[in-house]
Amino acid sequence: MAASSNCMMPLETSVPEGRMHDLPRLLERLHRRFLDIVRLELERLNSSHVTPVQGLMLLTIGEGNLTISELIERGYYLGASAATNLKALVIAGLVEAPGEGDRRTAKLRLTPDGYRLCLDLRRLEARHIDDVYSGAAGNTGLQAAYGFLRRLEQAWADVIRADAIDGT
Repeated sequence: MAASSNCMMPLETSVPEGRMHDLPRLLERLHRRFLDIVRLELERLNSSHVTPVQGLMLLTIGEGNLTISELIERGYYLGASAATNLKALVIAGLVEAPGEGDRRTAKLRLTPDGYRLCLDLRRLEARHIDDVYSGAAGNTGLQAAYGFLRRLEQAWADVIRADAIDGT
């Protein structure tokens, strides 16, 4: 049965045979979609001067006092891109400027405005998770998916670490 252009097709939740290789591309698409969601929320909050990636950086910094190196590691930002986005967050008054000295070890902290925006974005995350996975069955599925993705992240990190050790 063909779907009309005004209705959504049912969401395919099973993995088609032999399609697991598509997982990295699915993760990338999910990331891009989430950036779009963050962009929409930033616009709604009259914070369109902050890019979605910068919003994710605020979430990564959060309440913790991270160094720039830790921010790059946890958020998997590229060094130059992280520096450019971090500078923009400092200029926007959302992140306190690192002091003089070795900037890689300087602690990053959100300003009160940065903290408020971070809380707004955390509420957005929670609202979307609640909308998608309400009820006990959804929560179980979310926990299983989260566990799988953390194991996958660790497995890929182990491959990279092993390659770095072999390459030295």
